[in-house]
Amino acid sequence: MNTSDPLLKGKDIPIDETLYINSIESKQIDKVAAFTQLIWELGGGNKIYRTREIMLNVIECIKDSSIQKDKLWIPKAAAMLRELTDNFSEATLKKHIKFFPNRGENENVDKLYRKITILKKVLNDIAHLRYKSAIDEINKNKLNDTVVEAINKKILDKIVYEYIKSLYELFVFLER
Repeated sequence: MNTSDPLLKGKDIPIDETLYINSIESKQIDKVAAFTQLIWELGGGNKIYRTREIMLNVIECIKDSSIQKDKLWIPKAAAMLRELTDNFSEATLKKHIKFFPNRGENENVDKLYRKITILKKVLNDIAHLRYKSAIDEINKNKLNDTVVEAINKKILDKIVYEYIKSLYELFVFLER
């Protein structure tokens, strides 16, 4: 079994090949971290952790079974990750990223922004222990391949993957 993971820099955590987050590349983490950190700093910069640290910590939570002994690890991880898009309204994006398109100007950006907003709501519901609301949102928006009946490691893995991937796609698009 491969126990090396470039995102975890030498931590000896076995890799579960079935996790979606294993397909997140370092360049994706770097781009999301750069943009979200910039938006944070332009908005006042009062966070004590950097966005890259937050993403890597959440990924580690999903991969490391010793962390999962804490029965509240899922809402804690969700709370950490939703911070990436704290103060991430369209108005804020337009203020800090001048070339951010207006609603309706670009269908791809509109879809990505909607998806990120939905995923943040799911993370927020999980963080506030409103699992039924999170499950309803996941199922209503078809965020999983099958109907979700419980919030667990597998579902959090999928939500984290989709959230980081969607942010990455948005930021790649904005660089064009």
